[in-house]
Amino acid sequence: MDLEQKSNCCSEHDTGNSMRIEPPNKAFRICRPYRIELCEVLDPPKSRGNDWRLLAVKLGVDRYTNYFAVRPSPTDLILDLWEALHREEGALMDLLGVFQEMGRPDAVAVIEKQLTSWL
Repeated sequence: MDLEQKSNCCSEHDTGNSMRIEPPNKAFRICRPYRIELCEVLDPPKSRGNDWRLLAVKLGVDRYTNYFAVRPSPTDLILDLWEALHREEGALMDLLGVFQEMGRPDAVAVIEKQLTSWL
C-alpha cells in the first residue's frame, strides 16, 4: 500500500527528521483500504463457516444475519456496527483476537498491517 492509500485512513505529521503516521479518527478504527481487504477475505462463504457469519456471531450482531446476507458486503456492515459500538482504546486489538478465535490468519494479518502502519 502506498502513502497515498494510507492517507485515506491515517494522518501524517512531519516531526523534523521523520514522518509519523497517526491512527485515524477514533470514530473509524479500520482504514478503508484495510476494511476492503477484510471484506474480500470474509465475505465469501467458507465451508468451515468462519466467514462473515461467524464474525457476526462473535461480535454479537447475528440477529441481523438475514439482512447482512442480501447485501453486497456483509462484512462491511458488520464492521460498521462494530465501529459504532466499540470506540474504546483497545477495540482493534479485541477485533484481532476475534479473528484469531475464528481461525482466520488472513484477517489477523490485515489488522496487524493497520496496527504497524501507525508505528
